[in-house]
Amino acid sequence: MHVVCVNVGAKFPDTYVERMFHMCRRHLPGLQRFTCFTDRRRHLSPEVRQVDCSDWGLSGWWPKLRLFDRRVLDEPFLFLDLDQIVLRPLDRMVRFVDERPDAPVLGMQDFLYQTFSSSILYVRPSNETQVVWDSFACGERYEADGRSSGDQDFIEGCLRAKGLSDILSTFPSEWFVSYKVLRKETRGQTALARERIKNALFLVFHGRPMPHEVLQPWRSLLYLLQHKPLRAFQYWRFLEKEVRQFWCLEDAATDP
Repeated sequence: MHVVCVNVGAKFPDTYVERMFHMCRRHLPGLQRFTCFTDRRRHLSPEVRQVDCSDWGLSGWWPKLRLFDRRVLDEPFLFLDLDQIVLRPLDRMVRFVDERPDAPVLGMQDFLYQTFSSSILYVRPSNETQVVWDSFACGERYEADGRSSGDQDFIEGCLRAKGLSDILSTFPSEWFVSYKVLRKETRGQTALARERIKNALFLVFHGRPMPHEVLQPWRSLLYLLQHKPLRAFQYWRFLEKEVRQFWCLEDAATDP
């Protein structure tokens, strides 16, 4: 399987790519290649293929849409956002993909909104998937209702407008657990949270905190005091042991 990630700008240190590579190497059977599309040369393991995308002219999450361009990728690939943790072997995911050879796009349901999430995508490039990039490149835009729009809103909105919604399929929801949702629903009770993630494949981070901020919470202390002062210390180091165990693999780089 070919795994792909995107690291553009300064949001993610190089260690995020390095850690994702090592997690995939450990947990993904049949990992053939790991490619990082990046706007500059990164300090990564030589096994990580780096592809320059500085001429795409896209920032934030928008470079992800260019992956739907078959001139960039014309073979099946698994895309992974960098702000998530692989918890255990992905054999179930591989079987799920193999059992659905005609599914062009597989992803997950968003945790907070009734929309398709692009944090984890398995894409089989085709004329249908090419529509996503071609539409964006032609200036089409699809907005979310009442909130900031992102790449996943464009993907779903575009395919719906083109009558191609049926090419989107979802992985089983129990495979993915949101750190933010889990923290809120368990009210910071670590034992309950550990029970909730024991069968999940991914612990997904979206927004703040990021994984390194769980291990070094003082990095996000100012943000918490400004935005959620009553919770600044309620969730201090929530699931730190699990983040350190699954994300800080012994053969990965040092903390960012």
